[in-house]
Amino acid sequence: MADTPGKKPPAPSVTERAKPDLKPQIVEELHVALDLVDADQLRDIIGNWRNTLSDEQVLGELKEYNARRRRQQ
Repeated sequence: MADTPGKKPPAPSVTERAKPDLKPQIVEELHVALDLVDADQLRDIIGNWRNTLSDEQVLGELKEYNARRRRQQ
C-alpha cells in the first residue's frame, strides 16, 4: 500500500497506545542470557546498537561474530 502524499497515517488504536514499552525488559533479559553463556563480545555489540553504532554497523559486527563462532565449532 503506497502512502498518499499529504495524507497522515492512521493514529494508533487505544490498545496500541496502552501497550507498555517492553524494550527495557527485553534488553535486560538479553543481557542476562548473554551473561549465562559468557558472551562478552556479543553483549558489547548489542549494547552499542543505536547508541554508538548504526544498524548497518551492528549488522556487520554480528555477521563477523557469527562467522568467527562458526569457524571455532
